[in-house]
Amino acid sequence: MEQPLAGLKVLDATTFIAGPFATLMLGDLGAHVTKIEAIPDGDPFNRMGGLEHGANVTYVNCNRGKELAFLDLKERVDQAEFRRLVTEADVLVTNWRSSTAASFGLTDDAVRALNPRLVWVKISGYGQSGPLADQPAFDPVIQARSGVAFVQGTQDDPQILNFFFADKTASMFVMSSALAALVRRDRTGEGAIIDLPMLDALAYFNFPDVYANLTMLDVEPTPRLARRGSQIVRTADGWLLVVPVGGRQIASTLAAIGHPEWKEQLLAAGHELAPLLYDMLRQVLPSGTNEEWLHAFALHEVPAAPVVDPADTIDDPQMLHNGTFGETVHPDLGRIRTARFPFNEAG
Repeated sequence: MEQPLAGLKVLDATTFIAGPFATLMLGDLGAHVTKIEAIPDGDPFNRMGGLEHGANVTYVNCNRGKELAFLDLKERVDQAEFRRLVTEADVLVTNWRSSTAASFGLTDDAVRALNPRLVWVKISGYGQSGPLADQPAFDPVIQARSGVAFVQGTQDDPQILNFFFADKTASMFVMSSALAALVRRDRTGEGAIIDLPMLDALAYFNFPDVYANLTMLDVEPTPRLARRGSQIVRTADGWLLVVPVGGRQIASTLAAIGHPEWKEQLLAAGHELAPLLYDMLRQVLPSGTNEEWLHAFALHEVPAAPVVDPADTIDDPQMLHNGTFGETVHPDLGRIRTARFPFNEAG
């Protein structure tokens, strides 16, 4: 079955994660992706972090399957080659500072003249204009400014998420914005130039729940809850996350742990119900193993899951069934594991 983006040409002139991960997803759906690597050193992200066989594996994971073109965009000859690639592309993704494109002779008008049907997505930390437009921004910086660090921890102890949350969230919006512009192009014949700030992407992503106490404009904002009710509980051989939602599942949780009589005590707890429930679970769950409790919770239809190391997901029965992971051959690193884009077409 033909992939949905087969025949689409994507030009990736980005570095680090937000752009490369977005174009990886387009490539996994069938697009042909050409990644521009700067002469002489290429993407600086490939030389950062823990290296395996001389490569940053996160760089590899974001750029597998792409055709590489090595260009020095400060040189006229390579600028001409880049412009040629632009004329052939359907999508161009960049993460240059606002002044960089102009220094290469690639103003908005110049690019429109080269390829009126092009969809150009400009990724930046803060936007192409405004008080922070020229400020450098990386994932943790955006986590801090967007409120993520405050939400992840507490008011007294804010925390940065220990993975590239802002970059990967922005990647999803880069991809979806490019696809939306391509749909419009199919109707109108016109391309688009899209300004995609990571800060805005995080604000949109956060809004449904993080801004819940700031949504209603005609009432005084209520204090934001410091953290969600779900808690992780130790068992005899590991950790479980148990998330009963509503009265029926709470009653089922108590039945699963063998203490249905605790229901009245919980009902009397009011707003302290969730902390009390987890105190009860902490009393009981250390007496059994993860497997035993997961079996009990499954029998009572209580949402629960083990807290596992990422390595344990490789052999997860459901992921094996879904075909979540696969492999490919890297020209320098040999066989590498991949994750399948979660696009499952029936039939």
